[in-house]
Amino acid sequence: MLKFLDLHNIDDSYDEYILTRNNQTFFLSKKFLNYHYKKFKTNYLIFSKNNIDILAIPISINKNILQSHPGTSYGGIIQLNEIENYSNLFNEFIQELKKSKYELKIKLPHPNLIDEKTSIYNNLVHQNMTPEFIEEETIIDISETDYSTTTNCNFNKGHKTEINRFRNNVNFNFFQISNERFKDYYEILYKNTLKFNKFPTHSYEEFVYLHDLFPNKIKTYCVLDKVSKKIISGVTIFKLNLKTVSAFYSTYNYEMGSEYRGSLKYVYWQLFDLLQKEGFEYFNFGIDVTFGNPPSDSLRYFKNGFGGFQLPRYHYIIK
Repeated sequence: MLKFLDLHNIDDSYDEYILTRNNQTFFLSKKFLNYHYKKFKTNYLIFSKNNIDILAIPISINKNILQSHPGTSYGGIIQLNEIENYSNLFNEFIQELKKSKYELKIKLPHPNLIDEKTSIYNNLVHQNMTPEFIEEETIIDISETDYSTTTNCNFNKGHKTEINRFRNNVNFNFFQISNERFKDYYEILYKNTLKFNKFPTHSYEEFVYLHDLFPNKIKTYCVLDKVSKKIISGVTIFKLNLKTVSAFYSTYNYEMGSEYRGSLKYVYWQLFDLLQKEGFEYFNFGIDVTFGNPPSDSLRYFKNGFGGFQLPRYHYIIK
């Protein structure tokens, strides 16, 4: 049986399956989606059997189209109870969906970026639903590379040169910043996005709120000039699950002198080393290009210069 539950009618225990058992990215948690509640109408599509809820998919509803929540980078399927035969149960879910008046459009992370339990559902979706290519994202495999020195790591020559020049010419500190420096960081981010007639995805208040809401999953790291105490560069990361970390914001203070070039590349280098030691396998630079548009050569050079490669991102559709 299919049913819809409003976000506020979802039991808080659902988040245990995501935030504790890590069987999905934290984007699908009630805790995260609740922050979007005023922007988007949020429901969970629930598949139940014998009065037991089995699967849940956070969605927004647009007429007869059920789609992955627009406030998340990825959608996905949350397993709520133990399942003996995944394939049979998923087929039952698909048949129920086909009998309904709805079309489901779900956006999933690439199988490389999720754990084995979550990938079961990705495989079943791939077998039973029609893929529609929508975007490419740039990924770094940080699991095998030696980041102890720039000589050993797999960065291109230009990135290594800029990192070493910055290290040799600037007196700086690298560390995770907290609330007392968020405003400085956000002001630099805001000015940089404004150059392209855009704005950060989050307001300053939302930026601080999300850090407070997920202190173990959302972090911002910066390099600061030791003399002026100014932020030079910084990166905000989202720890999606136990395998993958995603860059959400990165920024560079263009008001600093040319000797600070290479500082942002330095932040990424240090981050890869730190995250590898924490046991993460992949770093996701985010969307590189949307379907039908040519890639930005300069942006792709920057990302691929760290050893990056592109993976497709799909919507999966069933009518």
